[in-house]
Amino acid sequence: MKKNILLGAAIIAGGLLLSQKINPASAATDKPLLVYDWAGYDDPTFYKPYMDAYKKKPTFVFFSSEDEALAKIKAGFRVDLAHPCIYNMRRWREAGVIQPIDVSKLKNYKDLNKKYSESKDYKTPDGKVWAIPFDTGRTTLVYNADKVSAADVKSLQVFTNPKYKGKVSVPGDSVSDWFMLGFLATGGRDRNTITGPTDPQYTKAIDFLRKVHNNQKNYWNDSGALAASMKTGETLIAWAWDETPARLQAEGINIKTVRNTKEPYYGFVCGYVWTKDSKADPKKVYDFLDAVSAESSVEPLLQFGYAHANSKALVKLPANVLKAANYDEFDKYANRVVLSSSMSEQLNKMLNDDYNKIKVGN
Repeated sequence: MKKNILLGAAIIAGGLLLSQKINPASAATDKPLLVYDWAGYDDPTFYKPYMDAYKKKPTFVFFSSEDEALAKIKAGFRVDLAHPCIYNMRRWREAGVIQPIDVSKLKNYKDLNKKYSESKDYKTPDGKVWAIPFDTGRTTLVYNADKVSAADVKSLQVFTNPKYKGKVSVPGDSVSDWFMLGFLATGGRDRNTITGPTDPQYTKAIDFLRKVHNNQKNYWNDSGALAASMKTGETLIAWAWDETPARLQAEGINIKTVRNTKEPYYGFVCGYVWTKDSKADPKKVYDFLDAVSAESSVEPLLQFGYAHANSKALVKLPANVLKAANYDEFDKYANRVVLSSSMSEQLNKMLNDDYNKIKVGN
């Protein structure tokens, strides 16, 4: 997945909240809401109704990967809300670190795209809701159109093309995105059908990713650094999240996204979970979750590079706003997206083991 990652981030942004304006002081109310998030998501425009009510940001702590975040929470690091993506939901639930959310307390929940909000990863068969979907995005082939021919990027096979040796970059810490490049490029579609490390679907994908390793400049872990590398021309082709081309196009750089490759591209959704050991006033938790689901957060999130799960509000945006964020044709290419789903602990371990071997040349 997707995000504006800062390497080694463990940064606390914002300050302690003042006493809640709506629900007067109590010991619980005075405690700041602690949000464990990807860097950049502390932007107050993403949760404006919360800011209007409390007049101050929650305390944000940033992680560099969801594996890091889950490991720290399991080890006793206490936060109130966290922001994992859908492919990790099964692991977070099974780890016992999150609690169900009472969506009857969220007035904006009804406006969220049911494809996400009622997916089996977010809403289990017993009716419990474990996450509130927020941001949705895509991992696609992105290239420098001034230096790469459009004919060369009709397939994901370009990542192994010797013509671009030393000029391609793929995700590092996000093994889900990394693996899906190889999986889609070799004909895979549903990774939940993989039976183990000797499954031909799996071995073909890993063999492809080993070839990519031998051809690439580096693994990117910070989308800002990737954007800088593409801006200078050091990187010409990347497997990247939406925010990278959006950022560069806004600067007038001729970077394009390819959504009609021979193979599909990867789609994901991420959302907020309520941790089991949270000590926050529940009202603050629900106010924040409702705020990030509100219509007011849809356009700011799109300008950041991602679509919002509030599809009711998303379709109201002007065409020029959608076009500027490369979302003007999402209906046209919707059938080309392989949407992410939860990985088992076994598959996650397999991916991490092979990624760590390949990145050092094994």
